[in-house]
Amino acid sequence: MTTTNHTSPSGEDAANGAIGEREAFEAYMTRKGYVCKTHMGAYVAGDVASKWDVWQARAALTAEKVAADPFQSRVQPWMLECFGAEIAADKIERNHRFFEGATEAVQANGMTRSEAHQLVDYTFDRPVGELHQEIGGVMVTLAALCLASGQDMHAAGETELARIWTKIKAIRAKQAAKPKHSPLAAAPQPAQTQVALTELVKKWERWQRDGERRGCPNTNGLTTAISDLRALLAAQPVTGAKS
Repeated sequence: MTTTNHTSPSGEDAANGAIGEREAFEAYMTRKGYVCKTHMGAYVAGDVASKWDVWQARAALTAEKVAADPFQSRVQPWMLECFGAEIAADKIERNHRFFEGATEAVQANGMTRSEAHQLVDYTFDRPVGELHQEIGGVMVTLAALCLASGQDMHAAGETELARIWTKIKAIRAKQAAKPKHSPLAAAPQPAQTQVALTELVKKWERWQRDGERRGCPNTNGLTTAISDLRALLAAQPVTGAKS
């Protein structure tokens, strides 16, 4: 009978982790201008060796914190810092952003717009499920997707959480600019922008014709602006429209 250990990392996993930390350390130090020369596994330069000791201690503390604090609980401080308690607890907003993120993930993994629309219709034509069970299903299917795609879901989550801590100002600005009472994260979309620019060209052309009829000589600036807008529209293909 075969048994499987689901709790303890193997010696090979631990060794790979140590190698990964050393590679990350040396890449960082090289960017800072240090020479990471070693002799019998130890760094020759004393300043590099001391920084490696600090790096290892930091990595060990981080690993202990990750093991002690579940990922979900470590996302909450970022949510509160970035958005505040009201938006962080807004279930409708969280639905929209989760759906957007999941859609972006499958798009990056090769799903087409047509497939996505078919699955949306298929899902919403079925009975509503139970939230706790559906979240469990999301976790299982995400893990299965990562296995099939050669991705580490836990490493990806840790990397993204570390990244967004450095992007709070930009994310707040995007949140402030998003359309009110809309599931969209940003507006206008490229196709809508093109329509707006086209309408602006038509309006300015009307003003130009009115000025010419009235004998107004000062239309050169308006003519140039129309020409520039036409060139911009010609250079930008329509994107963002539903297929």
